[in-house]
Amino acid sequence: MDTMSTRQLTLLESIVGAGRIAVAELAGIAHVSTVTIRKDLDDLEARGLIRRERGVAMLVSPDDPAGRLAYHYAEKVRIAAAAAATVNDGETVMIEAGSCCAILAEQISIQCTGITIVTNSAFIAQRLGAHPMVSTVLLGGEQQHDSRVLVGPMVELCARQFIVDRLFIVEVMGRNAGFLALEIAVASGAEYVVVPELPLSVGNLCQRLRLSQAKGKSHTLIILAEGVMSANEMKDKLQDTGGYDARVTVLGYIQRGGSPTSFDVLLASRMGAYAAESLLIGKSGYMVGNVNHRMVLSDLERSWNEHKSLSPELLGLVDKLN
Repeated sequence: MDTMSTRQLTLLESIVGAGRIAVAELAGIAHVSTVTIRKDLDDLEARGLIRRERGVAMLVSPDDPAGRLAYHYAEKVRIAAAAAATVNDGETVMIEAGSCCAILAEQISIQCTGITIVTNSAFIAQRLGAHPMVSTVLLGGEQQHDSRVLVGPMVELCARQFIVDRLFIVEVMGRNAGFLALEIAVASGAEYVVVPELPLSVGNLCQRLRLSQAKGKSHTLIILAEGVMSANEMKDKLQDTGGYDARVTVLGYIQRGGSPTSFDVLLASRMGAYAAESLLIGKSGYMVGNVNHRMVLSDLERSWNEHKSLSPELLGLVDKLN
């Protein structure tokens, strides 16, 4: 499908935030007619991101794989597009289940020709039906009905018949603070995240990659905070230590150059107005921040010297989701 418009992304974010929202309210948010909104909702529904009932748009059930696509959709598309750019025409790529993986499969199908995609996800295989020029191989096994993923010894047996090994390293911004990398890792379904706050052993990482391969995983996504080392340095270390040939993507401008969502616009407007109002009453030497959904002023020196700690919950999620 074509790229979603900024307005459609705004609508999707509003639906994600509310869970269920009236068409008339969406028209007010986007400042367009309900006729235009209905056309946009038709497109979002065709993509499997939402469903509609009598003047209301709502999310697909989170128990359905399509329902998970809607969350952080714009970020997932940017990451998937950058990863797909490292795939060459005529290659065979094995892709596991997951919302970011589903978008990656579609991006590869859009950007490349002569591609064969091997997957254990019936959901991904069905979505690839819209791309007839892609050869899709669905691995056999027992289907988990909620996730539509095929599992069990039959999948492992089938997977071993293919020689594929793809390791992606995505370098993201953050310098010496890894919270951005951690949030991106959770949002994208990455297997590993490398951040400045945690010690890195390339040997241990290679061992974990081998364990993943032993479980039948054929592709891996590593999110790397730029403050640890460059993605190319990481690629060389993994090559030297474990013989892994990784594909490198540096998000940089892709990460911060995407179309702003309604949340971005709202936050920037609130922070900018609060900063201007603070200057007008003689306050300077502060940084505007958002704490518990409220605008606050923090001393510049404190803002500069204090380090934002990593969320133990998100660190645990990276492991639990993989």
